[in-house]
Formats: sequence, structure tokens, C-alpha cells
Amino acid sequence: MVIIMSKKVSETTTENIFRNHYNEDGFIEKSAISDDYGFKSKKGTDYKGYPDFFRDKTNDDFCIVVEAKAEDHPTAEEEVKHYMLINKIIKTLLGLLFPDKKKMISKLHIS
Repeated sequence: MVIIMSKKVSETTTENIFRNHYNEDGFIEKSAISDDYGFKSKKGTDYKGYPDFFRDKTNDDFCIVVEAKAEDHPTAEEEVKHYMLINKIIKTLLGLLFPDKKKMISKLHIS
């Protein structure tokens, strides 16, 4: 009998990888994102909701929305698109899916 065990990758681990690599680049976490940006819940309600990470530097003419997902990339892509469409941001938005380091699949969306 052969037992194959797979290690489930944690979304927190993926977020930590992002923090370690991009902490100095001006990204803020969802808990620090201002309500002024107008992000809404991805559940379709009028409640507030936030991407995992966000960057809006004063001198840039764009902002970056990031969703860090360990495994569910189709969901992450939908969430990035949601945050890129439902907001009060006037600048160009770049949407980034940040993957688990073992998969290294990423996509960039521009609106």
C-alpha cells in the first residue's frame, strides 16, 4: 500500500513571501488601505473589501492591486479584476496575481 501525502500550501505563507520580497516597494496590506480608495467587498455587497496588498505612490501615474493566493489562481484572477473595477481610483490600475513560490504562475492585468 502506498500513501501519498500532499502538503497544502497556506495563503498566509504566500502573503509572507510577498511581504519579504516587496516590503520596501511601498505596498500596504489590506488592513492599512484607506477607505478613500472605495474598494468594495468581492461578495457583491456594499460593504468595504480590500485586496491583499496595494500600492499608490504619489509620483506614479498608476496603482497596483495584488491578490496573493497559494493555490486557487482562477479565484485570485477574479478578485483582482473585481478590485480593479470597483473602486474610486482615477489612475491606471495594474492587477497582479502573486502565486505560491513553487508554482510561480503570475498574471498581470491592466485597466
